Parts: sequence; structure tokens; C-alpha cells
Amino acid sequence: MKNKITLNTKQTGKQTLSKQMMEEINLLQFTEMEMQQRIREEMESNPAFDIDAASDSVADNDYDEEDDVRQEDFEDVNMDDAEDSDDFMESMPESEEEAIKEKEEKDNKESEDNEESEEDQFPQYETTRSRNEGEDYQQMDFKSEEPDVTDFLKSQVKYKNLTDRQRNICLYLIDSINERGFIEIEAYDIAYDYTNLTGEMVSEDEVEEAIAIIKTLEPVGVGAKDLRECFLLQLDAIPENKRDENVRILRDIIENHFKKLSEQNLDGILSQCNIGPEQLQSALGLLKKLNPSPLSSYGKGAYSIHRTVTPDYIIEVNDGKITLSINKVDVPTLTISESFRNIAEGKVTKDKKAISYSKDCVERAEWFIGALERRDQTRLSVMRAIIELQRDFFLTGDETKLQPMQLLDIKELTGLDVGTISKVTKDNYMQCPYGILEVKSLFTEAANTTDGKTVSTVKAKAILKEVIDNEDKDNPLSDQALSEIMAEKGYSIARRTITKYRELMNIPSAQTRKILKVIILALLLPLFAVAQDFGNAQVGYLIYDLDSNRTVTSKDADVKMTPASVMKIFTTATALEVFGGDYEYATNITTDGNISNGTLHGNLYIHGAIDPTIESKVFPDINFFSEMTSSLKARGIEKIEGDIIADGSIIYGEAVGSRWVVEDLYTYYGVGCFGISLFDNVQTLTIHGVNPPQFTVKYPESKVNVVNNLRLTDGGSSAIVVYTVPYSDDYVVEGSLHRGNYSSPQVAIPNPMVLMANYAKSYFAKKGITVSGEARESKQAPPSGNTVLYTYHSPLLALLAREVNFNSNNHYAQHLFRLLGTKISPTGSTSSEASHLVKSFWENRGVSSINNIAMYDGNGLSPMNAVSPRMVVDVLRYMRRSESAYYFMQSLPRCGKEGSVKGLFNNISDIEAYAKSGSMTGVQAYAGYIRYRQRNFAFCVIVNEFDDSRNEVKRNIQRLLVNSVKSNDGTLQEDSIDFCPPEIQPDTIQAR
Repeated sequence: MKNKITLNTKQTGKQTLSKQMMEEINLLQFTEMEMQQRIREEMESNPAFDIDAASDSVADNDYDEEDDVRQEDFEDVNMDDAEDSDDFMESMPESEEEAIKEKEEKDNKESEDNEESEEDQFPQYETTRSRNEGEDYQQMDFKSEEPDVTDFLKSQVKYKNLTDRQRNICLYLIDSINERGFIEIEAYDIAYDYTNLTGEMVSEDEVEEAIAIIKTLEPVGVGAKDLRECFLLQLDAIPENKRDENVRILRDIIENHFKKLSEQNLDGILSQCNIGPEQLQSALGLLKKLNPSPLSSYGKGAYSIHRTVTPDYIIEVNDGKITLSINKVDVPTLTISESFRNIAEGKVTKDKKAISYSKDCVERAEWFIGALERRDQTRLSVMRAIIELQRDFFLTGDETKLQPMQLLDIKELTGLDVGTISKVTKDNYMQCPYGILEVKSLFTEAANTTDGKTVSTVKAKAILKEVIDNEDKDNPLSDQALSEIMAEKGYSIARRTITKYRELMNIPSAQTRKILKVIILALLLPLFAVAQDFGNAQVGYLIYDLDSNRTVTSKDADVKMTPASVMKIFTTATALEVFGGDYEYATNITTDGNISNGTLHGNLYIHGAIDPTIESKVFPDINFFSEMTSSLKARGIEKIEGDIIADGSIIYGEAVGSRWVVEDLYTYYGVGCFGISLFDNVQTLTIHGVNPPQFTVKYPESKVNVVNNLRLTDGGSSAIVVYTVPYSDDYVVEGSLHRGNYSSPQVAIPNPMVLMANYAKSYFAKKGITVSGEARESKQAPPSGNTVLYTYHSPLLALLAREVNFNSNNHYAQHLFRLLGTKISPTGSTSSEASHLVKSFWENRGVSSINNIAMYDGNGLSPMNAVSPRMVVDVLRYMRRSESAYYFMQSLPRCGKEGSVKGLFNNISDIEAYAKSGSMTGVQAYAGYIRYRQRNFAFCVIVNEFDDSRNEVKRNIQRLLVNSVKSNDGTLQEDSIDFCPPEIQPDTIQAR
């Protein structure tokens, strides 16, 4: 057979979505508030818009009704005539493949079909395109009658006798309150986020002080960490003259037996509180009067405290007529600059580049204006269909009159694609006479009646709730009995569906609705509900009984996952084992010259030792420059005829982790690791919003130039990013800043060696030592044979390890990590050498599980780090009995009391634990030791890629740990030892 090459051609019809089509589809998802920002961005990026005219329209909110308001009144409705008027929007499915398929199947329509206005299709509505300033709309909450709880809380802070700093932290905290009125975020995390957001360093103690201030605000209970503290705050607020026996008993129960209360363990409460059933029931009667959600008294509006809700649509009902309008408040009227259009048409210049550029801008502007028009047409089409289907609801406000409605129902009326309808209705709100409602709340499932009709599940649930409310509380109805009663009322609902509806309404089962428990359960059951698992997250854990040497429980204990800051356990444990807790960094000050007649003839070298403590905020009592200068003067040196040279060659060229996320660089928590560290390698860059912007660095000796790419704005949000890279000479400032304001972000010092040399020269001059030479850095190995003039010794490594684990100090952790690399390469440490040292050290100690660790840094910043729970627990097991056990245990903060684990086990008095936490986007982990009833455990739990809130994940981890150690049935070994040594103070460590 001969091979034959042939060329065949085939013509096919295929359409893909253009970039502009995709952009237009995306516009559908924007709310009106988001569109304001999107339009402003378009105006700023496209000079073809007449910005002055648009700005005036925004500032004055003066819309011409003749041009911007289209209004027609009709009385009759004929849904058979309803067709889609927008051919473009009709061809916008969710995926490109659907677009191609629909394009091939779609018949060519006549152009006149596309010109039919949407007002003609839905004649029963009065359609208003925009709202002018004189018309009312609700912007701050879900109902205008309800107070804005955020403003209410902030107004109380305003009138308290506080410093500006305290007031600013309190105002920030109010925005951290959840919908129930609690501040569940750890103070450590709040301090971290506040500092990152504002550029102003704030301590955990300052946050705790501000939280205490929040707890004094009205309503009583706001600012509590959890339900238990919320109840205690309310009980403590009862005046002394009104505190009776019920208050005393209930406070004792909540403070000391809250877990039994949440588990409805009434017998346990009776026995431990030494009270009778009548006293208990009387006290629980008071419990029912307490408010489990302090903000609930502010209605549904209180639950919107995290964001301002501006309605996207205005719906009015007058004399049976429904009026629909799009809320266009503060949306600028876009026009195209005539002068720019003249350039595009070649009337002003013959420059081809200018004409081409101007033409592109005008075409883009014309498209954008048209896209906004088509967006409005599509949104109005969807809303008219929704109003038609839910007409009875809008006329009465009665939720039971809601009809079953799905996206497909809207598709049948509008002809629009389901994906388009979904985008239009997502996160959109409408103002109607009954408050501000989410559009999606009108979409309901169907329930069947016994006569074959369908009704909305909202109505079925309302009837079901009414039946349960009227039941005999001594003999509550089972779900089967409820199903039979609902059938008698005309609703054919299966028992399993009854159960589903009941659970959705947070109504307990018949057994738990018995009269003796109704006071507790009706109030607390919904509040104590916690997810039983971690959803779709990747979870691995190992909990190990150290006394009986056995695994209590585990899941995917050998699967490697991202540990975040739990990686610091490997760094600190290895450093303590390799160097010892009494190790000190030694930074030598040397010279290659000689001293005569008060003059140092030669260069002065500052040899970096990878020490992070020089002029560090962690040790404010240590003054490197003062001690160095005093030492030089003690040698009679008053003049240096030579250069000041900062030698950082022990680490050069690899200051940051190669796998760190770019967003972590440049910031105070992602600074580089160099042979020399100074001021924690961080400084403040103050930016003043004047024209042109002015920039001030805290340490001008760093010799950093500022490259200004900053935009000054008169509105919108300020967002500033300062870019730099290690060994760079520049800060590149990007983003925008309000005119007249200022910002002071904390940024990384790109080259601490340059700063060290220049700062030392400047400091010497202030103290009377003149330097004739230059200040410079050295990239070479230190010269041999130099004379040592002074040696700076750091605090003990034990204290540095405590700082790393206690405060999760990334900067210190990375320096300890790179110090480990010097054991392999004494003259220059690399990350790969440090990682190799960690791996080989533990393998030689019998920790075989560590053989496939992925360790790209020592602080856990890299999302590429990968460890298994077993690796962590094996190291914890080893460290419990090592010579460095004392120092290692002291480095871990106490759960429920200190550091980043202050929120773990904080309400569980019978568990004592010391641990390290780890968190980054999609990662939450804990590892450490637990002591429960004289038994000792080591544990590691790592959760990656979780969908739930971080607080929910933390609660699930705590539940897992508590249930595991409390269900452990091992036998206490006689030779078991306490993992927690007597506590020592940092100054005690320093002296040892």
C-alpha cells in the first residue's frame, strides 16, 4: 500500500464570543453601586468621554427627565405578545460552546424585530430609566424604618472619652462585628489585618482594650466573643437592686456549666449546681429573656452591617398599578467629547497616529454607552417578568402569595438565556413598599396541594409553622403527624419533606420540643448548630497519645498539605536542637587598619551574622549603634580615615523565598532575609496627597528612590501598593490616593546593608566620630586577619524561638532557617542548604516520615511548602523528651490565653494545651500538645481549600480535638511525664 498525502478543505460556520461580547456579558453581573465604579474607571481610562460634563452630572445629580426618564402608563396586560427585544442579549449563553450551538440553530431575524421596545412588550408597567435627586430611595439598610446599626455603634464611640488611636481601632472593630453582634475574630488576627490595611502598627493588647470598649456599647452583649460571653455581659448589666436568686443561678450555669447547657444535660446541671428542678426551670425562664443575638433588636437591617445595600431597582405600587424603575442615583451621564470626536474624524489634525488613536477611543466609548443601554434593557426585561409572575405578592406584600418561580419561568417570558437571567438576578436588590428585598428571594420551589395545584414552599412552610406553634406542648406532633395534618389542610407533603421544612426553619424535632426542654432548645439549638465535617476541604490530622504511645485518631496522616506557619515548628525545633537554646548570634565589627592618635587608619567592617535582632522592635532595650559607638570611643577612636563597609556576604542573592506569593513581598510580613538585618528590615513610607505627591521614608540612609506612578483622585477608594525587590534602589508607588490625604504603608527595606553602612556613618557623626571615607556594602567574603573592635551578641536563641512561635514572626523564622544552612556552608547559606539540613537532621534522629518534606522556607509563607500531619507529630514526639524540650515547650503559646491560639479551647477549662497555628488563604492548621485528665497528647490538624468561613473551620478543629482526647480510653502509664514544664519568664531565659 502506498502512502498518499491529500489535502482536504472544509468550510464550517463557527462564532466565538469576542472580547467585547464577553465584557458586555460581565456587565450584567454588576450591581448599580458596582456600575458606578465601573463607569468611573471607564471614564478615567478613555479620554474620549467628556469627563467634565459627566462629573458635573454626578456632583449635581441633575438628570434631564426628557432625556433620561422614559415613562409610559398602560392598564392592560397581554403576555402572549411578550417577546425579547434585544437580539444581542438573546445570544449570550454561559459558555462559548453554547454560543456556537445557538448561533447555528438560530434563524436569521429581520432587523425590524430587533427594534421593538421593551415598554411595548410589557405595557402594564410604568418604566422609569433613572431617578433624580428629588426622589427617595433607601440606601443604608433593608428597611428605611430600621436604624443603621453600624452608624449607631460608631456614634457611641464618637462620644466616648478616647484617644484618636483608640477611637480608630474601635471604629475598625465595629466593621468586624458579625451579624449576631459578636467579634469572633482573634485579636491577633485583627491586629495583623489592621496593620496591613492602615500601615499603622497596632498591638494585640490595644485590640483587646478596644474590644473591651465595644462591650460597653448598646445594645448590651455586642462585641462578645461568643454566645456564652454575650449572656454574661447581659447578666452583669442587670442593676444590683434587681439581681435575684435566678440571676445568681443562671450566671453560675452559664459561666461554669455552659457546655452542659448547650448539650441540654439538665441532670448534670442539677447535680453540680446543687439546685432543684423548680429552681432550674425558674432560672432558665430568665435565660429566655436574654438576647442571643444583640443586633436582632435592630431588625433585618442589622444583618447588613458589613456592607451598604443600595437597591438596584425601585418598585412602587399605587392604586393597583406597579411602577418599575432602575435606580440610577449617582450614575454619571456619559457623553463623548466633541473635540475628541473632531480629532478622530480628521478635522483637527492630519497626524495618522493621533487620528487612529482617537478613533479607537471614540469607538470604545460608543460601544460602552451602547452596552450600558443594552444592559438596562435586559435587566428591565427580567424584572418585568418577575413582577408579572409575582404580581399578587407585589400588590399585597403577603409572602404566602409568592408563586413557585424558577429561572426557566423567566426564560419562557423573556426568551433570554438562563445564564443571563442568573447573572442579572445575582446579588441584586429591589426597594418595594415592604422593604429592600434580594431579587433571588422571590425564586421559590413548588409544593403540591391535594387538589393537584402547586403553591410556593413559602406558603407551605408558613402553614406548617402555624400548626407547630398551636400544637400541644406536652405532646408535640411527630413529622408523620404533621404530614397528615398538612394533608387535611390541603397540602400533600411527605414526612421527609416536613422534616426538611422544619429543619430549614430551625424548629427542633418532636422529641426535643417537649415542655421540659422547650426553654433551652427553642433558644439555643439553632445557635449551637455546628457542621459535622469540613465539607469539601482537604483535611489531614493525627492525634497521638504520648503516654500509651498509640494513635488516638487520624485521617490522611501521611498526605502532604500546605501547613502555613505550622512550618515554624520544624524551624524552631531544628534550630534549638542544632545550636542549643543558649546560642547567640555574633556580629563582629572589625578593621583592616590600625589606631593611632585617636584616628582609625583603615576601613571599618560590620560583618553580618544573619541576626534579626539588631535594632529590632522585639527587643527595644538593645541599642546596637549606641553600644558599638561606645566601644569605639573606649578604644580612643574619634576619627575614621576609611570606609564604613556593611558585609552581608553570608547571605547574598537569595533574600526572599523563590516560591513566595508576590502579594506577600514588599510588606512587613514578607521582608527579605539578608546577612544583615536592621530595624526588622521594615520602614514607613509616608505619602502625602499633594500635587505632585510627596514621599518621605523613615530612614533616608536607605538611599531608596521613589518612582511615582500614583494617581491623585477626588473620589472613589484609595489603594496604594509599593513595589520593591531585594537589593533594589527603588520604591515603585502604584495606585490612587485621595487628594489632600496621606498614607503611611510599612514597606520592606530592599538593601539593609546600604542602610547599615549609611546609618552607622551618620550615627558616628552625631556622636563625635568623623568618617572621611564612603559608606558602602560588601558583596565579597569578609577579609581574613582583621582586628575585632566590637562584637554584638544577640539575645539567646531560646528567646528568638519563642518570638517565632508565640507571635508567628516570619522575619525571625526565616533568619533561624538560613542560620541552619551555615552548618552546611559556613560562608554563605542558601535556602536549599537549610532545607537539606532540616531533612537530614530529623532522618538521623529516626524521624523517617520527613524524608519527602517540601520545605521552601522556614516561616511557612510559601504555598508550595508541603508536610504531612505525621511529620509534624513525629517531631513533636521527639521534642517532648529532647534536651531542648524545656525551651521548645516554652516557645509555644498557651491555647485560650496567648498569641495566635488565644481562641482555641478558650471556653474549655479542663483542657490545657500549647500549640502553633498556621493560616493563609485557604489554609488553617494547628499543631502542639494537649493535656487532659493527666494524659498527654501531641496533635496536628491541617485543613486546605476549605469553603466554610475560617471561624467555622476553627470551631470544627476544636470539636475534633476535644472529642478525640475526651473519648480516649487509654490507661495512664506510670512513667508518663508532663509535657508542660514550670513556666519561666523571658528574662530568666536571658540570664541562663
